[in-house]
Amino acid sequence: MNNFYEKLKPLINPERLYANTERLLKKELPQTFSAYHAAAREAVAIMKEMGFDKTELLKFPADGKTVYQDKCMPMAWDASIGKLTIRKSPFKFPNPVVADYQVHPFHLVKGSVSTPPGGTELRIITEMQMFGGADPKGCLIICETTTPPRPAILKKALDLGALGIITDFSKGGTEYPDSIQWVNACSEGPQWQVQADDRDFIAFSISRKTGDMLRAAANAGVLTALVESDGRRYEGTLPAAVGTIKGKSQKEIWLFAHLHEPLSDDNSLGVAMVIEIAQALKALAKDGKPEFGIRTVFATEMYGFAAYAEENKRLLEERAIFALNLDGLPCHLGDRIVFHANGNPSFADYFAQISVPMFNKEIGLLAEFYEKGSYFDDMLLGDKNIGLPTLWLIKSNAFVVWHNSVQTMDYIDKKLLFKLAVGLGAFLASASSLNNSGAILRRCTLCAIDNLNSETKELAEKIEKGAVASSDIKFAMAKRLEREKSRFEQLKRAVSGLDIKDALEELCDFSKSRTDFLMGCLNESKKECQKTHGKLLEYAASVIPARKLRGFPYDLKRIPKAERRDLPDGSIYGPFTRIMSNMDGKKNLKELILEAEWEAGADLSHNVAKYLNAVNYLSEYGYFKTRYSALISKKDIISSLKKIGLEKGDTVFLHSGLSQLGVIEGGAATIIFAFLELLGKKGNLFLPAFTRPYIAFEGLVTRDWNYHPYDPCDPSQISVGAIPKAFFAYPGVVRSNHPTHSVLGLGPDAEKYLKRQAENDSPSGEHSVFAFLPELNAKMLWFGADLATSTYLHYIEDEADLPYLKSAAVTIKTKDGFRYLFYPKHLPGCRDFYNKNAEKSSKIYRKMFELGLEMRKTPLGIGEIKALDSAQAYKLARKAVKEDPQIMLCDKAECVFCSRFRKSR
Repeated sequence: MNNFYEKLKPLINPERLYANTERLLKKELPQTFSAYHAAAREAVAIMKEMGFDKTELLKFPADGKTVYQDKCMPMAWDASIGKLTIRKSPFKFPNPVVADYQVHPFHLVKGSVSTPPGGTELRIITEMQMFGGADPKGCLIICETTTPPRPAILKKALDLGALGIITDFSKGGTEYPDSIQWVNACSEGPQWQVQADDRDFIAFSISRKTGDMLRAAANAGVLTALVESDGRRYEGTLPAAVGTIKGKSQKEIWLFAHLHEPLSDDNSLGVAMVIEIAQALKALAKDGKPEFGIRTVFATEMYGFAAYAEENKRLLEERAIFALNLDGLPCHLGDRIVFHANGNPSFADYFAQISVPMFNKEIGLLAEFYEKGSYFDDMLLGDKNIGLPTLWLIKSNAFVVWHNSVQTMDYIDKKLLFKLAVGLGAFLASASSLNNSGAILRRCTLCAIDNLNSETKELAEKIEKGAVASSDIKFAMAKRLEREKSRFEQLKRAVSGLDIKDALEELCDFSKSRTDFLMGCLNESKKECQKTHGKLLEYAASVIPARKLRGFPYDLKRIPKAERRDLPDGSIYGPFTRIMSNMDGKKNLKELILEAEWEAGADLSHNVAKYLNAVNYLSEYGYFKTRYSALISKKDIISSLKKIGLEKGDTVFLHSGLSQLGVIEGGAATIIFAFLELLGKKGNLFLPAFTRPYIAFEGLVTRDWNYHPYDPCDPSQISVGAIPKAFFAYPGVVRSNHPTHSVLGLGPDAEKYLKRQAENDSPSGEHSVFAFLPELNAKMLWFGADLATSTYLHYIEDEADLPYLKSAAVTIKTKDGFRYLFYPKHLPGCRDFYNKNAEKSSKIYRKMFELGLEMRKTPLGIGEIKALDSAQAYKLARKAVKEDPQIMLCDKAECVFCSRFRKSR
């Protein structure tokens, strides 16, 4: 590799590399689609100047509707005016124009729409004022400094009637208070770009210093501004630039760098670097033909690459052997850089490992190779159902200053560019010069042996700590060997006629010897960990998912907009991608989770429910085809309910947790049907339908991202799970009037008891349904839920008039906006019975059981149903609180809420 490093030095021109980076940056800076096309044309022009054999300028739809690999292409957008001028303020601004696109394009957030000619004058309020009940209709919301300009705040502002947002969120904003963040993902969902079904908004990005002034002015009095914008969304095209250099083989190495981010190192430098290296590799070959062909692909991050891959499936499958992605390159000597490898192994991983010492010594960068398996951003084509293993070289401190206006050409260290380009060229030259098969096989074998040794060392350390079981050792060593064998198989596909049989036999023998060594150490230490998996992970073995579509689910375009929800780990930024990539229709979810644990080097046991729910959700909408061998039927539910003592004509108050029992055939609707069928026409069924319209408690603003003015007709506001939401839609269901603690009911007595509570009554007081449960001889059920959800205990608090129940303020939706409401004895803060496994961990339940509380339980799936008689529970809870009014407060010294009201015992 050092040999290639020396040979490449005269072939890399650092001045040209710097100049080409600057050429691209100037084209990108306006951040419009007109600029995108100009930048793509410039990239093609540079490739032609550098002697590429072929160049292409491609165009994909930019209509906000076309989907590739569940990545929906953005709406095209252009603008030339985006101005925010202060008109009225409690104090004078040094410059009333606080944002101006023509001063810096970052000031106007991409996707912003136009105002009427001459602009619109409106009020600016703060994010905290919005959450505190100020009417945001027609306003701009100046966000808190720590609030990123992402879907959470934009969607909330638009839902409440705001025109848009102003953001001073900035990576590096403390160090550079006058800098401006380039906002790349201000949308209503997980997507990075505005799509056709997104609502109109106008948004501005400003400096931290200006943001502080705006918040101070808005808090001091009325703050208004003139908003001017000519932003325009339209159906257009999204360009990509592709270049090729022919190789001796038809096989190709693909080099990725993304266009359309207007920052020097993110990613004009990446594009210019790829071109510079590619021409150097061509010049390095005596006949101008490297061993493998080189294909450079420059497109919009993630979305453009998904489009290119889908439009060129055959080319990818038949020619591409591995890819290198350059995005967020180091700019200063001393930066740390990381070669990130896919969970989809490649022989190029070995050459990345070999490159690390060269980067440390020759280039002066602190380099490391991370091969636990990643798929984020432009590594997404490494997904095994697409099949292009991808390495990403990125500085490890890329997010210290990220998408910040300080990332100009001055941000780049010119001296580093030369060394970095030579080093990356040497890595690629080594990985593509495979004509000496014997030497290459030996080099790769030594890397594989080193990896097996590293795995052995990690496991030996766990043996010493008594933190590993024999099954873990066998599993980890088998996965390690499988990964190394995959790299050799990929090498064989790249090099025709290569015989890897002897190398694989050597690896198998070495792996066996290391496994035997570890098992001997385990037996000798006598510290074997007795590993047990939780019920949920064992249940996951009954779920066998398979992918139906190419590419990771991301924008969720197959799902109605109102039903989209966040996927685990942001879909592509964590172990869930590993689980999805490894799905083959044969492995069950337990195996997939354990495999992802090994790949990620992390314990995922606490995420099993999250992954199981995601699999069920994506299966429901056709992303996966999943087989279940342990479905819970309506018949199973009714049988369990009978065992717990439920009969026709009973009244039931139901707390529920859909995900805690396993997969129920038909989902939430099946549960409701089962209860109603068993209870019959004379029975009553009540479920909570709690919402979060709080704006203040005891005079303090409540900042709750789930806040929304109470709308009794909107089931999406219900915050207590899928079963109440499904029950809400059932014919004949009645809802009580309380804005925060409403209850749903169906049955002959439902309306009578639910309508007794007024909207300004206390949530769980004498007029709430909880007060009448004993009168109705009701049974309280926890269906897959913990007793921590025991709302009836709040009625005991209310009746005892405990001192920590204080008044609260909420908002209620009206035809023209919303109105304010105050009510007494709100239920904020902590409680001892909120702890998991409350029946054993909380003081009040321990006391109630001591006093004779009877609880019935019956298993269902992997969970259980619990039942209490409401009259007995009321009587014993009341007695427990009378003896100790503080019994429901927790004993944690660090709990601020409970500490305020606790007296020394």
